[in-house]
Parts: sequence; C-alpha cells; structure tokens
Amino acid sequence: MYSVKKNLRKTIFVFLILMGILYLLTFIANKENLENFKTIIGVISFIYGFFVASIFSFLRNKYFTFKTKFAEINGHLIALHQIALLTGQKKYINNLKKAIFEFIECLRKLKPEKYPKNQELFYKIFQQVKHLKVNSKTDQNYHARTLLVLSNLSKAREVNEVHGNKYLVAGLKFIFVLITAIFLFSAMYFTALTGAYLYITPLLFAVIFLTFLLFDIDSFRYGAHAIRYRNLRQLRNMLK
Repeated sequence: MYSVKKNLRKTIFVFLILMGILYLLTFIANKENLENFKTIIGVISFIYGFFVASIFSFLRNKYFTFKTKFAEINGHLIALHQIALLTGQKKYINNLKKAIFEFIECLRKLKPEKYPKNQELFYKIFQQVKHLKVNSKTDQNYHARTLLVLSNLSKAREVNEVHGNKYLVAGLKFIFVLITAIFLFSAMYFTALTGAYLYITPLLFAVIFLTFLLFDIDSFRYGAHAIRYRNLRQLRNMLK
C-alpha cells in the first residue's frame, strides 16, 4: 500500500511537469505537420506498446513465480518445525528452531537480489539433522520426511535466488525509459497540434504510473508485505 501511495505522488509530480511542457508546446506546434506526424506517432505507439507488453510479460512471470516459491518456503519451514516437534527430541528441536529463526531473520532483512547471502544459513538448517537420533522405525520415518522437506525447501530457495535479480537494469532500463520518454513527448506534441487535451491527460497519467509500477514489480516492492513480511512474522512468532 505504501508503494502505491509513493508511486502516486511521483506520478502526480512528473505529470505536472509534463503538462507544463505540453502548455509550452501549444505555442510552438505547427499544424501543417499534422498529417505526417500521424503516421509517425502510430509507429511509435505500436513499438512502445509491443515493448511494454513484452517486459510486463517477463515481470509478471517472475513476480508470480517468486510469490509462489516464497509461499512454498514458508510452508516447508512450518512443516520442518512441526515434524521436529513430533520427534520429541528437545536438543534437536531447539537447535532446529534456532537455525530456522536465523534463516527467517536473514530473509526478512535481505533484498531479493541479495538472497545468495542466506545460503550458509540454509546449510545450517540442513546440518541440524545430525542431531536427530534414529532409534526406531518412527524416527526413521521422521528422518526421511525431514530430508524430503529440506530437499523441496532447497529447490524453492534456489528458484527465488535466481528470480531475485532485477530484470530492468543497465541497457534495458535505459532503453525502456528512453522509449517511454519518446512516446510521451510524441503524444504531447500530437495533442499540441490537435488540441485533444482530454485524450492526453489520462494517457500521461497512466503511462507514468505504469512505469513506476513496472519498476516496483521488478524489485518486489509492490505487494512486498503480502509476499514476505506478514508470513515471516507469523512464522517467527510461532518459533518463539
């Protein structure tokens, strides 16, 4: 929610600047260029729409994969803790709870692109299995289930480590901002030629807001509370 409000303020600020530029363009626009410019803006609009749709498709898949895998991580950690409680082995339970708690704290504080740093803490969770004593068939069952959960947890963590890297970086980020700026300027100039202010006003606002939204999705700031912090806080409270 905070991210949306922050984006809204940024959008309004940039929108006001662009409206000021549009006001200046009305004094220098040459209506004799209107027919030629219609073809140009049509081509620019097609390129911009195709480019944004392609980026959004990549970001959407990345975002929902990260969200799903993070839910799996949370579920696997809960299952790991509950299986440990069933063993009744206090030393193993206490050591595992401590390792899980440290792992959760690391996930809660780290940005997604820095997830490789929590790999050692995950190994620490894995190492706690050595404290699980196998004295019966029931213990063997708990041991096998624990290893299965850890294997699935490892896969989910690795997937999120890969998807934690930003997509809009370096050259692509520059190209995206450049194409967006060209599209907005073209739309504003077209409006100055035609006087279609009712057309450009919502378009400018929507394009700017979409730009900020895509960057938020790429960095997982959008919906971050729902994806990570709330579930992690609940799990931390359970371990206390």
